[in-house]
Amino acid sequence: MKANPKGDFRNRLGTVFYSHGKLLTSEGMIQKAVRDFQTAVECDGRNELFRNRLRAARHALEHSRQWGGTDFLRRKRVIEFCDDMKATRTGSIDNLPQQAVWHYVSEAGYIHSPPTKLPSAMDLNEFQALGTYRWRMDAEAHDAFSRWIRRMKDGECKVARHLGGLLADWVWSETACARDADFLVAVPGAPQRENERGFNPPEELAKELENHLGIPFLSNVLRRDNAPRSRETPYEVLRQSYKLGKNADQVRDGCVLLVDDVAAKGHTLRVCSELLRGAGAKRVVCVVLAQSVSSVREERAATAAGTA
Repeated sequence: MKANPKGDFRNRLGTVFYSHGKLLTSEGMIQKAVRDFQTAVECDGRNELFRNRLRAARHALEHSRQWGGTDFLRRKRVIEFCDDMKATRTGSIDNLPQQAVWHYVSEAGYIHSPPTKLPSAMDLNEFQALGTYRWRMDAEAHDAFSRWIRRMKDGECKVARHLGGLLADWVWSETACARDADFLVAVPGAPQRENERGFNPPEELAKELENHLGIPFLSNVLRRDNAPRSRETPYEVLRQSYKLGKNADQVRDGCVLLVDDVAAKGHTLRVCSELLRGAGAKRVVCVVLAQSVSSVREERAATAAGTA
């Protein structure tokens, strides 16, 4: 078979436009990114990666236009988010910066920074958590962010969408996660809980990230059998409950943002990361809404440190 120098050049050129489109996306310039992704597809129309990214970027652009533009959408979400949280701030919404939701909520004191790393040593080189979460029976469980997350876990899909918008603002404005990301993958929920709730919280969060950031969300990449609750399950047992789904081959050679709602010990993220890398993903970045912090664990750690 003869080589096709012209075809190879166009494929490489498509990769250049694709990479530049990702950079523009991370800077919030979705409309310009759409043009680059369109050019990438024109250079190599058979590349599924390019086509998926163009679809997601167009969707994100349309999503912002539905409300008259990105800035208006962010201000609208600030009002909805804070009204529902019973916030009583007096500052003008119009004076907030572009990352309005994250800025407003963090300035209002609703978000508490998580610990620097998960409690157990794991093979998670890239882990990002927005805030901290206290379980329902924890001594500090009354904080607003924890109550908000419990409402999502109790089945309020609207809350999941608000939190997804907050997570998207934070990822875009406070991290570098969006710069290299090719796909979004959600940690799958237990089928029984998903049926009871009517949705899977990590999946709703990932869909909102797709809406705001234009990064394609891939479904059916991972699947989970019914199993005990993750924070109570040893890693060796938990890894038997997760499997690759029918679309797992789509992550090959890509950078994946693995999205979850709450991380406790991190065993679920470890299992899912290993599966994604086994499917050919070259990089997996774990992004979670909150890291679980326990007052009981804190008291035990303080006691241990005092007796050391």
